[in-house]
Amino acid sequence: MRGESAQHAAGDLVEGLPLAAGLSGPGQWLVDQEDIRRVNFYAGAVPAAVPAPGSIAGVVDSQIRWPRGESEWQVQQSVGSQYFSRSFLRWDSPRLPGASSLFLSGSFTRANLWRSWGEAPAGRKNFALGWEQPYSSGLVRLFYTHGDYQSDNYRPLTWSQTRDLVRYGRFGYDRTPSAALRSILVRTFIPWHCAPKC
Repeated sequence: MRGESAQHAAGDLVEGLPLAAGLSGPGQWLVDQEDIRRVNFYAGAVPAAVPAPGSIAGVVDSQIRWPRGESEWQVQQSVGSQYFSRSFLRWDSPRLPGASSLFLSGSFTRANLWRSWGEAPAGRKNFALGWEQPYSSGLVRLFYTHGDYQSDNYRPLTWSQTRDLVRYGRFGYDRTPSAALRSILVRTFIPWHCAPKC
C-alpha cells in the first residue's frame, strides 16, 4: 500500500462483504479494533472471489471477533499527549437459550489537534452488537455497528511552510465556521449466513 495516494485507497471488506471504496480499512472508524479478530490483506492481483471495489492499493478484509459463548468483560482506558483519551467496553454473553450468543461493545475517543486549535476526533462514539446462532446445517451471524465521528480538519501546509516549522508549526484554520468541521454518521447492518465450514 505504500506509495499509493489517498485517492487510491484499499478496498474495504468486513467478513468478505464490501462496505466502501476510497477509505483505508473499516477498522479506522467504523469498527473498533478490539472487535476485529484478524485482518487479511490482499496485495497485487486480487482473487476473483474477493468482491472488493477500489482494489488498486490492495484489499483489507477485517474479520469480526465473534462471541465465544462465555461470559467475559473487557475494559480498556488509554490516555496520552494532546489530551488524548479513549475508553472501550465489551461484554460477551454466555450461551443463551437455543445455543445463541452475542456481544455488545462501545467506545469513546477524543484528542486535541497536535497543530492549531480543535479536536481530532472531537468525540468519536462507536457501538457494536454481534449475534450468532448455530444450527445443525450451519451458522447464522448478525452484526450491527453505529458510529458518530466529528473532527476538526488540519490546514495543509505548502512546501515552503514545511521548511519553516518554527513559524508554521502551529498553523491552522481560524476559529470560525470556515474551519470546515465535518461530521460523519454511519449506521451499518450486515446480516449473512455462513456455510457449515465458516
